[in-house]
Amino acid sequence: MDKDRYKEARDVIGIDCIMLTLNAEAHLEETLDTFYREVPIRWLYVIDGHSKDNTISILQKYPRITIKVEKDMTTGKAFELLSRRVQTPWFIWIDVGKIPMKGWYDVMQNHLHEGDMLASLRLNSDGRLDPTIANTTKRPLGGPWIIFKDSMRDYQVDDDYAQRNIDIIIKQAIEQAGGNYHLVRDTYHYCYLPPQKIDKKLLQERILQNSKGIVKYISPYYAQVNAKYLFDDHWMLMMHRLPKQWIRDTNPGWLPLLQQWEHRRLLLAKIKHIVGEILRWLR
Repeated sequence: MDKDRYKEARDVIGIDCIMLTLNAEAHLEETLDTFYREVPIRWLYVIDGHSKDNTISILQKYPRITIKVEKDMTTGKAFELLSRRVQTPWFIWIDVGKIPMKGWYDVMQNHLHEGDMLASLRLNSDGRLDPTIANTTKRPLGGPWIIFKDSMRDYQVDDDYAQRNIDIIIKQAIEQAGGNYHLVRDTYHYCYLPPQKIDKKLLQERILQNSKGIVKYISPYYAQVNAKYLFDDHWMLMMHRLPKQWIRDTNPGWLPLLQQWEHRRLLLAKIKHIVGEILRWLR
């Protein structure tokens, strides 16, 4: 670490940060070096998912840090526990492998009056602007985020399905508490994209966990107004495959929406079949 902004500039108000790690050594040092240089980190709270690489030893090199190991805890629950430990009015979620540009924190600070959950534009490792984050009607995806702590007062999840969909769940909690999400377009962060090849069995497990997380934690009404992307065929098919009784017991408001989607898709399939028959007949 070549610079520690909090230590070197005492006139700057410090801010607490939180971070989740699991076998993160590939980009961990670059991530932390950049944040300690850019952000006056008062304290960094970390939950590690029982890393098998050098993640813990790397973390221990940094000042003002508390590390707790929680094996197999979901991202959503770990995020909740960490956010409860924050002592400053605002906090930053440091997402490993998401590297802020020079001056990121100062630019973000200038926009605190515009939202309670602030994100920045993302450049992916191919050098292109991430289209999902850039479109505020879609998902905010991962961090880094700056969040007003009081806006998280209603965020609570069980340690079950809130894993790769916590951006949606957190955004809902903040907005339902009266806060709002704001994308700062004056700055950006660089993202190291994860490997694209995923074991087929693991992929199926992720799909099941994601679909259960949406059904359990996202209000259908909220989705209709603020997360319409959840009604595309990808998400609806994932949720449609869940046992109907489980949905009925968990969040029955999704059932009529899934039934409407099913009828619409079946109607479309019938239309395509009829068109195909007509075309064959014309030949």
